[in-house]
Amino acid sequence: MTNKRASAEDDQAIVEAGTTVPFTARGVRIAGPLLWTVEAVDIRSARIVSIVLFVCCVGILGIAVYLQPSAMGMGTHEQLGLAPCAAVVTTGYPCPTCGMTTAFAHTVRGQFLSAIRVQPAGFLLALGTVLAAGLSLRTLLTGRYYLVNWQRVSAVWIVVLVILIVIGGWGAKIAIGVMSGELPVRAGFYLGSV
Repeated sequence: MTNKRASAEDDQAIVEAGTTVPFTARGVRIAGPLLWTVEAVDIRSARIVSIVLFVCCVGILGIAVYLQPSAMGMGTHEQLGLAPCAAVVTTGYPCPTCGMTTAFAHTVRGQFLSAIRVQPAGFLLALGTVLAAGLSLRTLLTGRYYLVNWQRVSAVWIVVLVILIVIGGWGAKIAIGVMSGELPVRAGFYLGSV
């Protein structure tokens, strides 16, 4: 972690933005809390963005409530009229995102272990969607929103972590499927199995 030199102009901009989080000591900015809240400068725009985000999140979660989770742990999206996963159809093995929709459907029903089993990344994404809905509702009601302290969080490491979770979940799904005899999926078995 590297400390940045903070100028008086930076400090003034921080004060004008309504936040006091990036602390300074002798001109060196010190990493503060991971998150802090800020009063929106343009409350109308912040609330419009919040409404759009809230509606999108609630819409996604509403679709997940509507869908019945597939017993196979993948293929739930076919209830929406979407095509089966091409990877499963051609190779018999799931793609890295197979089970995402099923994980959402399990998560909204409170079936967390089932959601983790079918797609760990899908479970985390579903929880993130619930969190985003809650935070957008908070901004809508209060006019305040959270900012991330990027001095403490590396965007590169977040991307690496997400990739590792998706690939790790995919590997676990394949390993469990092979050991249980559920994988590879036989050609005619998968189609229309939802």
